[in-house]
This record gives sequence, C-alpha cells and structure tokens, in this order.
Amino acid sequence: MRLNRLTVFCLCVTLLSIAAPTFAQEFRGRINGTVTDNTGAVLPGVTVTASSPALIQPQVQVTGADGGFRFLALPPGAHVSHTTWGLGRVLTSDGENVTLDFPSRSGHKMSFAMATKSLDRLPGDGLRVLAIENVAKLRELAKAGHPEVLVRALRDVGGTATAAQLKPRLDVALPGFEWAQYWKQAKERFKEDSRLDLSEAYRQIYRLGTGTAAEASAISLPQLKPKAPTEGLQLLRRFLKDHPEEEPGRRCGHRHGRDPWPQRGGGADGKTRNHPPEED
Repeated sequence: MRLNRLTVFCLCVTLLSIAAPTFAQEFRGRINGTVTDNTGAVLPGVTVTASSPALIQPQVQVTGADGGFRFLALPPGAHVSHTTWGLGRVLTSDGENVTLDFPSRSGHKMSFAMATKSLDRLPGDGLRVLAIENVAKLRELAKAGHPEVLVRALRDVGGTATAAQLKPRLDVALPGFEWAQYWKQAKERFKEDSRLDLSEAYRQIYRLGTGTAAEASAISLPQLKPKAPTEGLQLLRRFLKDHPEEEPGRRCGHRHGRDPWPQRGGGADGKTRNHPPEED
C-alpha cells in the first residue's frame, strides 16, 4: 500500500493547489474526482482532504466503492437544489454545519458532510434560478429571442448540451412556451453573442465560449461516415447553411477576390463559360 498512499498524497497536493480557483468559481462550485492506484484500479475508503482560502476549514471526504469523491462549495447565499425540497439557498455555513432556506424547510440545519451528499450547487446566473426567482424576466427574454436564455441554460448543464438535451429543461423553466419559435427567432442573435461557441451548431450542439476572436473563427468541419452518404449530405447542407462562408468555391477563390473557376475559351456558340481547372 506504500504506492497507494503516495498516489493519495499526490492527489491531496493537487487539490490544495487547485482548490482556491475552483471553489471561487460561481460556475460549478464543486470538485469531483476518482482515486486510483498505479494500475488504474479504484481505491475505496481513502480519505481525501481539500483546503482553500474560500473554505472556513479543510473539507474531508472518504472515497466510495467506485473510488469517487465530491467536494461541494456551500458559502452563504449559494443556490442549491434538493430532490425533494426543490430550490433553496445557504443561509450560514461554518464548515461543519449549514443552515438552509427551502420553501418548506426554512432554517433547516444539516451537517456539511450530509449537505455535500444530498444537495447540488446551482449557478446563481443559471436558467433554473431565474425561472424561480424572476419568471417574468425569463418570459420577456424568451419572447424577445434573447441569447441570454441559451447561455443560462448551458450554465446549468456544465457548458455543453444538444438542443434535445436542453428541451426538457426549457420546458420545465417556462411551461407551455413555444420554444420552437424561440430557436428560430434567436438563431441569428446567437452569432452575435461572444459567450456562445457555435462551431458545431449545425449538429445542434451548443457550448459556452470564452469570448475570444480565435474561438469564434474556429469551425469544426463535419466528420462524415463513408457508409452513410445520405446522412453525410444532410450534415453538409446544415453545415453550409450555418456557415455559408465555408462553401468550397468561396474558400478557394471568392475570399481572395477572384472567381475560383476562371473563364476560358468559348464553346461552339461563341459564349464563354466557367470551367473547373484542368488537372495536370
């Protein structure tokens, strides 16, 4: 077990080094991980400690049967959810116990260890929190086709999701709303929002972006399956519809101010025609 202890020690050192920026983030507010030995086998029953300036005192977790552990940041004011009680907030936290405010459990106290297991931290700027705290604003944003709705929905799911994965969350946030109309109305506005990465939107995959120009210009070309030509053609059509600037002719010629298929001699009727370049 000497090597296993060394592995856990290294893991603890890593957590100590990354805990401060991770716990300070509003986006996730938790660290998940798995402890393994040098062969890759999981190690259950191992004590893992995380400390951070953002924590009142170090947090200690014991890995489960799958070797997994989970640290949850629960500072006062944090939004949390419970499978039975719904959405609530942390009122106080001293590192050992937390006081929670749920609609049916106001002032409920829970040990920090139990809270880590039974609660899920929600981003305060996510869709679910907005739907509960200010549904009128959410409805206004949705009717206007505002990208803020998609950005908030992606924050709730970790930053990446397909349209199909987002649909049930949108339906729960604003029941009865015509979300198909929202997607149509917001499509062009998505392209103007630097918070979104639309490089695979033609696959209906949406991501939160970093807002950099390099990321905005990076486009993932479709990966086609040789045994599915019809599916491949449909994918290419969707790709070119979303990214017309990537149309082959424009890529090789029009972008440089010239016709990609230059004119050559006329045919029998004396008219000039455009032809693809002859191969050598």
